[in-house]
Amino acid sequence: MPDASKQRSTGGPASLAAAEWWDIIGALSLVLRVRLALWLAPFQRVRKSFPPAAPAEPSNAGEHATVVRHAKAVRRAARLVPDASCLTKALSLGTLLARKGIGCEVKIGVRKGAVGRLEAHAWVVHDGVVVIGGLPDLDTFSVIPRAV
Repeated sequence: MPDASKQRSTGGPASLAAAEWWDIIGALSLVLRVRLALWLAPFQRVRKSFPPAAPAEPSNAGEHATVVRHAKAVRRAARLVPDASCLTKALSLGTLLARKGIGCEVKIGVRKGAVGRLEAHAWVVHDGVVVIGGLPDLDTFSVIPRAV
């Protein structure tokens, strides 16, 4: 599966356009709320507090560019939030896209790690492309059905 989650900007903060700053500010607000919710409440309650991702439907190139732009904003915002995990980022992006009426899949998977410990990971897929949470060995995770 192609991975768009590794795309990076070549410029620093001064090179960001005003629209990118607004995207980051909006994402930061959401990432903070999701992170706080995950710290303070059980996952089932958090899941109900944020709109679920809309069903994924085929989209046009412009919509995918919007998804990638918002994924980048969530990644940038998450750098400013302590312990912003993959779950925090995936729920934040899924919520942001749902609010915009853009379909995606928020996936949570588990696997047995190298020393036998259970490992979990969360990511977001849009049009068959991982837009946040991509890992080289993502296919080794078993997706939990209807987790989000």
